[in-house]
Amino acid sequence: MPLLLALVLCASFTGCIGNFYENAGTVDGREISSGLYLGLQYNAYTEGKALLEDEEEDPFKQEIEGVKFEDWVNNRTEELVRKYVCVERMCAEREVVLGEENRGYLEQMTGYWDMVEERYAKNGIGYDTLMRTMTNDMLTDELFLQMYGEEGELAPSEEEMRKEYEEQYAQIEYVMLPFNTVAEEGAESVSKEEEVMAVAEGMVEDLNAGEDLAEVAEEGLKETYEAIDREFTEETVANSITSTYIEFVGKEEDELYPQEFRSQLKEMELDKWDIHNMGNLILVYRRLPTFGDDASFEEVRSTVVESLYRESFDEYLAGIYADYPLSWEPGARWYFRPQKIVEE
Repeated sequence: MPLLLALVLCASFTGCIGNFYENAGTVDGREISSGLYLGLQYNAYTEGKALLEDEEEDPFKQEIEGVKFEDWVNNRTEELVRKYVCVERMCAEREVVLGEENRGYLEQMTGYWDMVEERYAKNGIGYDTLMRTMTNDMLTDELFLQMYGEEGELAPSEEEMRKEYEEQYAQIEYVMLPFNTVAEEGAESVSKEEEVMAVAEGMVEDLNAGEDLAEVAEEGLKETYEAIDREFTEETVANSITSTYIEFVGKEEDELYPQEFRSQLKEMELDKWDIHNMGNLILVYRRLPTFGDDASFEEVRSTVVESLYRESFDEYLAGIYADYPLSWEPGARWYFRPQKIVEE
């Protein structure tokens, strides 16, 4: 007993986490290695830190929605461990494997291991563990797409999807006009907002009069780049005209698309051009039909499904893994407590 106590005390005073336990516990009989536990705990810790109000203060002196940070990380780690096992089993049962895109991404990440190895190693997380947790995350995505795909058991009807997405999102087409000069070495950039705003207003007038978008954009961008002393190339127009989907209700802290802009967008007349100042760019934009035709819907179907039903999918999984019996090795959670995580 004295030797055991000495080992535990020794580990508790070190900066990094050791390997006193081979396994942290079991989830419904599935052993959870110490490395896997630490990897998922590190993810929970990172996720929790992003939710804190004060980045400078010690996270363990703060709370997340009334829950002490340490307790929040422990609870979230337990949830991630349960979810990991659930996804692992469901993918095995349904023969879900990584698609080509995810396999390629995973192969790319192997090349970055040397850059992050020290940070993870300090926290008891090895290469194999990192790859396993990343693979499980990607399999979660593959499982979601299978279950909500066109032939999936939870797939909504196309009519239902279109209606719900159109009620929540708008599609806009826009031209981006920068208004800051490129900062010279040792100097600050100069704002040409007034000059560029005048260009944008002229573009809106021409576009609402029915003039061609490509021609108006080219002329407007030439004037803009001349005003901010930047080089205009043939690619400038193509790179500056694009489209995106914007949710009618966004986050309060969103400075690029504040709620006032989103609310106006919801009531905006289709194909009418207007101006939005994003703080460092001016958008000359118009609202398009959410889906112009069947082909345009098919192009973004997976994005639509992700936007509308990912939360429901997460709740579906939680309904399964919440019932998994869980057993921790005596003292393991204290030994692997989040206070021992090393960030630098």
